[in-house]
Amino acid sequence: MPYRFFLIPIIAILMAYLCYIFYNDKDPNGIILVGLVSVAVCIVVFQHQINNWFWIGKTQDLDQKEKDWIDVHLPYIFELSIGEKNEFYRELARICQLHEFIPMGNFKIHEEIKWMCLGPAIRLKIYRDTTLYHHYKRTVIYPHPFLSPEMDYIHISETYAEDGVLIFSAEQLMNCHLLHNEYFNPALYEWCKLFVDAHSNKVNLEDLNIANLDESQLIKPSYETILQWMGQSKLDVKSLFVYLYLCNPTSARIKFPELATQIESILT
Repeated sequence: MPYRFFLIPIIAILMAYLCYIFYNDKDPNGIILVGLVSVAVCIVVFQHQINNWFWIGKTQDLDQKEKDWIDVHLPYIFELSIGEKNEFYRELARICQLHEFIPMGNFKIHEEIKWMCLGPAIRLKIYRDTTLYHHYKRTVIYPHPFLSPEMDYIHISETYAEDGVLIFSAEQLMNCHLLHNEYFNPALYEWCKLFVDAHSNKVNLEDLNIANLDESQLIKPSYETILQWMGQSKLDVKSLFVYLYLCNPTSARIKFPELATQIESILT
């Protein structure tokens, strides 16, 4: 991350100074020590602002082949206008530079995987909420379904709020993007949960339940099939509606016009 470009030299100078006074048996200069430590602390505290400043004007735009891939494999951007898509590409390229990806194994996390993980955050415009945007700054990638201390059963995605970490299985991410008409998207669902939590005061989905969604025929494949795929016993119905709205906004507007209007008012 860019902030480390500034932090590492400060730490190196501090260590060199400590070694110097130790080997020369000299008294430390309080002003120098306090100054170096203060600068290091400030860099850590303001790391997100430093990262954003560093990348201003340096973000590499996606090339046309990359945009074409995204257009085909990220179905929740199909109905965006050209201007909205250009904003999506730009923000996606930027967040991929700022975000930290942690592979749980000896494998490389390719750009396509990063787009799959972070595309929903851009579509939901979570970058407008700086607190939420900066909190969830790391994504852990397993090559396959996994267990975790929080969920001691096999599952394919998870959000760990305390540390601001999202966790995904690369295998399922690739399947649901290459065959998005057949598989439920765990990355989109996890970001929808964060979206609902962040806007709970603006979106009234209290009367919504799985039976409503099932009857509307918006859920495809069936809810039970999705649960098996996700490795969960239930899904959050509010987040599921936002998910379904993004994947099929036309049908959602027809079947749940008031709820769709609430979502649109936040995303515009």
